[in-house]
Amino acid sequence: MEMVMTKNNRKITSITLTSIIAAALLTTFAVVTVEQIEAVENDKPKKYTVNIISSEVTDVYYSGDTKVQRLKVTIEANELPTFEELVEANQNYYDWLETNFGDAGSDKVEELKAKLKTTVENRPNVMTVNMVRIGEHSILFGDESYDSPMGNALDPVNMVFYEDATTSQTDTVIDTYATNNWGGDSVSPQQYVLINNVPHGGTLDWVESDHQQYTGNIVGQREHIRLFGGDFDTHGVYDDWSVGTAHQETWNWGCLCHQIDSWETAESDLTDDLDGQTGVGSIGTYNQGNSGYWQGEYNDGTASLIELT
Repeated sequence: MEMVMTKNNRKITSITLTSIIAAALLTTFAVVTVEQIEAVENDKPKKYTVNIISSEVTDVYYSGDTKVQRLKVTIEANELPTFEELVEANQNYYDWLETNFGDAGSDKVEELKAKLKTTVENRPNVMTVNMVRIGEHSILFGDESYDSPMGNALDPVNMVFYEDATTSQTDTVIDTYATNNWGGDSVSPQQYVLINNVPHGGTLDWVESDHQQYTGNIVGQREHIRLFGGDFDTHGVYDDWSVGTAHQETWNWGCLCHQIDSWETAESDLTDDLDGQTGVGSIGTYNQGNSGYWQGEYNDGTASLIELT
């Protein structure tokens, strides 16, 4: 176990795979299996590293007390998932479609795979992404999610969680304490957000969503959020942080797919459902500067900033 930082008398640690294995080997009669090692590795979100070709700050402003910088960052792919790896990332969703909708579900899966294959075959090696920096020297992330690394833009990022807010912890707080029956085990296609941890000693990566929460009916109307992990802010401002793409959507039986109703309703409702709950600290908003239309619905560009304690 490696000590990283102590803040407000809270010990923050980083546990490596090597230390887990070593600790187990030191325990009497402990045997570390291949399955246990794979479980540790698979618990981490998948990341695909890119290189920065150029980075330009396009706007700097204060939204309340929050300093916001918007950037255009041109990136070059360093590593990318294969078509087969992306199919594997979406397999739970494909299985759900086939199990619940029979032949129509199987046809939908083939349609989705064909679209994904086309995306992979035509994805660029170089592209420009809008990114946002919150704070003077702090967290930096793309302001929208994509269907695959270097793929197609889909959802605006509209929620930021910080302090004790790994995706796992954020998922737990929403699942356990948010009112109105938020729960995990959601089914939906996988998405990715570009997150820059270079200022914190890390890398610039397409990060796969590794937790989801929703309330409502999967084949009716629901409010849904995907969570993307941002590692640890070594500047001691936001600590463990993550971002989310909250949205309200309705199941369309014609296309066997969800269609977006609103970006604002789910963001507002989840924020209200967390307000005053166990494990939740201060709640605020800031102008993220990414107003516009995503999937035919308007996003006002205001993001929620939520402290998890």
